[in-house]
Formats: sequence, C-alpha cells, structure tokens
Amino acid sequence: MNESKNVSQSGETFTPELEVSTVREGQPHVVILGSGASRATCLNGDKNKRILPTFENLIDVVGLQAILDAHGIQRKQYEDFERLYSRLHKDGGFADCLSALEECVHDYFSKMELPDQPTIYDHLVLSLHPRDVIATFNWDPLLVQAAMRNASHVELPMLLFLHGNVAVGYCEKDKRKGPYPGRCPVCRNSLQPTRLLYPVEKKNYQERTFIWDEWQDLRDRLKDACIMTIFGYGAPATDVEAVDLMQTAWPDPKKQMAQWIEIINIESEAKLRSQWKQFVLLGHDDIYSDFYQSRIARHPRRTGEAWAATHLFAMWEDGNPWPRNAAFPELRAWFDKLTDAEKGCGTPK
Repeated sequence: MNESKNVSQSGETFTPELEVSTVREGQPHVVILGSGASRATCLNGDKNKRILPTFENLIDVVGLQAILDAHGIQRKQYEDFERLYSRLHKDGGFADCLSALEECVHDYFSKMELPDQPTIYDHLVLSLHPRDVIATFNWDPLLVQAAMRNASHVELPMLLFLHGNVAVGYCEKDKRKGPYPGRCPVCRNSLQPTRLLYPVEKKNYQERTFIWDEWQDLRDRLKDACIMTIFGYGAPATDVEAVDLMQTAWPDPKKQMAQWIEIINIESEAKLRSQWKQFVLLGHDDIYSDFYQSRIARHPRRTGEAWAATHLFAMWEDGNPWPRNAAFPELRAWFDKLTDAEKGCGTPK
C-alpha cells in the first residue's frame, strides 16, 4: 500500500476516494479466460453478427460439415468438435482433413470484430493494472482488439495467449510477440502467425516455443498472485495438461494464506466448486454468473488494493464501479482519475 495512506486500522472503510488514491506495488491479479468470456462479450454476435462458437456447435457455426463429408467422416460418430478433432488426430491418416478444418476455423475467427461500443473486454483491459495478467485460451481476436483500442488511454495488463491467437504474431529469433499482421520491434521482420493449439489429448506445450513461453510467464505470475479470476473457462476434457500446469504454480490450498479465487461462469455453484476444488482454500472463493458482479468490476485497477484492505487490514469496502453504460469518451475520462493516481508510483512488480 502507498505508505502515505493510513489504511491499517481495523473498522475503517475503504471508500471510493481512498480506493482511487491508494496504489501499491506487489502481488498481481491473474485472470484466466475461456470461451465463455468471449461469448459474454458478444452475446448477440460480433460487429457483423458473427456468432462465437463453442466446441458443441463449432462444426455447424463455422461450416465444417462439407469438409467432413468430403473425407467420408460420419458426423454422428462425434458429439462435438473437441472429440472429433481429438479422435481424428489420434487415429492418424487424416492429415489433409485436419489441415482443411484448421484453415476454415482460422479464417472464421480472423474475421471477427468487436462492436463499436464498449464491451466486457474493453472494461476488463481498462480495469486491470499493469502488474496484472490476462491469460486466454481463446483463438478469437476480440481481447487483442480491445487492448489495441484502449492502449493509448491506459497502461495495460500483461496479455498471454495459451493456445495461440489469430490476432497475434511471433518472432522466433527475438522471442517477441505483437499484433498480427505486424513487425518484430527488434529485427523489424514480419511477425509470423501463431499456430493455434487444437483440442488433442496430449498437447505437449513445451514443443511450441511461443506457447511454452506464454505458459512460463503465466506460472511465474500465478506463484505471486493474490487473486485468480477464472472467467468462462470450464477446463474441457482435453485440457487436463493445462489445469495441471496451473496447479503447479498456484499455491496448494493447505499452504495458502489469503489468496482468493473468483469464478465467473453460468454453471451451477456446486459444479464449479467441485471442478476447481483443488485450487481453493475453503471459504476463499466467490462465484458470480455475471462479470459485472465481480471484484474486477467493483474495484477497477485496484483489485489488489481492495483485497489487501479487506484481508490484511480488516477494512470495510464500498466499491468504485465505473458507469456501466458509458460510451468511450465518458468511460475513458472516468478512468483518468485512477491512472493519474498511478503516475509516479514506481514500476509495477
């Protein structure tokens, strides 16, 4: 906490005014995004009404049936795209089919665009501090687009792409990533598109330099995190390896002090608590069906400060939510008071 602010007396209130002016260095807030987060961002489709598919409906939404028919693959054999792709990959002999499926999927996601008005992803990138992290499993470009159109207004959190992304390129030589298409900031050569990681049982993350580097950065931040938010991610059957990697970095519940898990998902609380029980110290979790109920929305750019005020200094909290329906000019002006307070507070750790 900023030492000039007296926030250590139990029973005090962490008012909106105190929340704005209190800026600390320290533990990050890590946000994990799954497909449910992108769907919530564009509930009615993207700018052009293009629907965000799930594994359950991806074959129909993206239009993959013609490819399956051309390769003599019976649709009724498979419940969804995850099982379809995983089985074809495992069986072998379907290289041409898999290549055609991948090209079609990549093309579909590449054409997605955020609506012109502020979305959940805009609110998300504006509401996290540079010390924080957003790590996404999603292939779609929506998070990148939100970051790019807000980057000139706030200093953004770190973005990590755990399964590749259609809007992100990578320079193998200099180990740099950036928007695709684009150029490496070091050698100025064109960035190469990141390969998407498809749903196979054994992903071997370490075999892909870009994706493994992203995972290493995530694990480093998770080790120090005070809060982890899991937004719209249900850990599908082929992501066992991913969950194991996360678990090796997040403190074991028996060794946790005040770490907190926040889950944003429309599934039942019972199912979600069972699914993530290996990460949670009893009673140290919140479950919300709506992003706008979350700690991120209640304490924009100060989630760590509010966590410390509550759990380290026993303070009451009022919250400081932004104007939810504000257009970009009003929304960004509202964030100015937060970013102005951050200036001169040192390099985030």
